[in-house]
Amino acid sequence: MSNKRALAVGFLTAGLSAGILATAITPAAAQGTPVGGSGNGFYLTGAGNNTGQPVHAFAYGDAGDEVYFGDFFNAATGAMTGDGKDDALVRRGNSFILRGTNDTIFVYGDKGDTVLAGDWDGNGTDSLAVKRGNHYFVKNTLSTGYSDSDFFYGDAADKVLVGNWDGNLTTNKTDTIAVQRDNHFYIRNALTTGYSEYDFFYGNVGDSYLVGDWAKAPTYVLDDPNTTKDESKQYEAASDAAGTSRDESKTVVAPKVAVGGAAVNATGADQLAIKRGNVYLFSDEVAAMKPSAPSAAVGQLASLWTMNFGEASDVAFTAKAEKVFDYQENSTTDYGTVTATPVTGDGIGIRRVIG
Repeated sequence: MSNKRALAVGFLTAGLSAGILATAITPAAAQGTPVGGSGNGFYLTGAGNNTGQPVHAFAYGDAGDEVYFGDFFNAATGAMTGDGKDDALVRRGNSFILRGTNDTIFVYGDKGDTVLAGDWDGNGTDSLAVKRGNHYFVKNTLSTGYSDSDFFYGDAADKVLVGNWDGNLTTNKTDTIAVQRDNHFYIRNALTTGYSEYDFFYGNVGDSYLVGDWAKAPTYVLDDPNTTKDESKQYEAASDAAGTSRDESKTVVAPKVAVGGAAVNATGADQLAIKRGNVYLFSDEVAAMKPSAPSAAVGQLASLWTMNFGEASDVAFTAKAEKVFDYQENSTTDYGTVTATPVTGDGIGIRRVIG
């Protein structure tokens, strides 16, 4: 590259061609980037979940299918608009079959294309883009037809990631393309031909990466067995109030949340995660790496927390699914009637062979 801080496109053209169209629908037999691996068993952990138990599990398609996850449709209404939850999309050749919609089929691109899923127009619904070398064809609806726009970025052999990188969730909610070269990432916040806007390092060469808008589970204070009071409980008052029928110092209103341990919902801006065996390292916001001046040094993205999940051999992917944290869940103590905490955002999914 001629400029360390700018990722150049392989070439620019004055008149970009605007379309790919497939006309024949191949019959059906029955994310981001493809899920990878094989098997038709999918296990979604839900946002912030590190319990080791999925909140949603299902079988879909065939073991060898190419599968994507995205917020493609509204399960309650059947409309092709996002509802804050991801579901599976199977690809067979240039045909795509969408789970939960009576197996809606549409076609896009050519059989050998690299396909990406993302929210390309910021309307809250995911659709597809085709990558041919360093040429991208974007379609904003899940339907057979021509691309809505196209652009060039990076080099033909680049590994790419899809996400909302700029952290601006008011005027720019679109997903765009990041190029990954080993542990070096190049960010561009527009679906247009041009250079990267900034770059940074994260992890080690050879690491496996996931993209997600990570949420964080609440953590609770534990009871100290060496004391007479249960520190894990939050009481209505420090002492009993005279003239009442109950002892407020013993009336539990909630479990006690650890300092800094409140649940954190997803913000809408994406981060990275590194998978090393069954250990996952979750990063700070990618947008935090954008330099204040063009001459700023290339930085290193920080990891904020880690978790162990599943098995080292698992094929992991990202999927958006709500997880409700029940205050009773990790305790043998009954706290009484307390509202549970729903946490929203992306979580880890696992693909496995069933049986």
